[in-house]
Amino acid sequence: MIKKYVFFTSMVIYFSFSIVFTAFSDQPIVPVIFIHKGDSYYLRDSLWQAKQHNSRVILIGDVDKKYEGIEYHDMSPYLKEASYFKIIYQHIAENNYNYELFCFQRWFVLKEFMRVHNISRCFYADSDVMLYCNVTQEEKHFFQHDVVLLISSAGVYSGGISFWSLSVLEDFCFFLISYYENKENLTKWIKWFNGPRVKGTGVCDMTIFTEYARARKNLVIPNIREVVEGATFDHHINTDEGGIYKMVEVSGKRKIKEIKWDGCFPYGYNFSLKQLIRFKTLHFQGGSKDLMKNFRKSKDV
Repeated sequence: MIKKYVFFTSMVIYFSFSIVFTAFSDQPIVPVIFIHKGDSYYLRDSLWQAKQHNSRVILIGDVDKKYEGIEYHDMSPYLKEASYFKIIYQHIAENNYNYELFCFQRWFVLKEFMRVHNISRCFYADSDVMLYCNVTQEEKHFFQHDVVLLISSAGVYSGGISFWSLSVLEDFCFFLISYYENKENLTKWIKWFNGPRVKGTGVCDMTIFTEYARARKNLVIPNIREVVEGATFDHHINTDEGGIYKMVEVSGKRKIKEIKWDGCFPYGYNFSLKQLIRFKTLHFQGGSKDLMKNFRKSKDV
């Protein structure tokens, strides 16, 4: 009787494992999507790096330049809602108008592209992000969630490195339009902007992501920068994230995270966890984009 019970239990465990394994092995490829205007010098680096680990890398842009292995789509067919948003957009920021506007418009472009091409889930990355992982494999940590965003230590939400389901992206775009159509929201932010505030701050897409997270209380949004199984997605390379990561001085007396390499994978020392942590991405925000070419790593290293 005991032998029969052990055999039965073993078979249940085996079939349960087989179901889980089959679910992941049959998982559709999650595409990596970049949205970029122009042909910036660093774009080739981010595209090349993403392709090292991912079979489907998509660039939605306005300059039809061929990059080996990259699936290019012109942006213009996906601008309908983005064009409407331009009409209702009010610029409440110190940054350039066109820059901030497009930071909002890209989410409408992404939503429409996913809808037209029947893409149910994707990984979105800013074009100054270097990617060192296979996002289809990484999604196993988040597959039960419809959106995964980067949340700073200050509680600010960002989509610059993010997983999206089409359904939540549609909901966010609806929220974004509704938010800007509400004059009370804009009046509140204009009053804040014209009052005492930290220099350089303003209303950007991260502001509305944070408002969205507060409004959708039942929507669980995991933080993509949490360390999971000894690895994380980098917030940005210019910050020690509150003294957590070891920094090093580079050219021009700039400081960035100190990176150690194990083959094609970057690591940084985490003082809080007292260990090296693997970075699945490195984000070269702001003036560090010129360093991206130095962080290319072939998967075959």
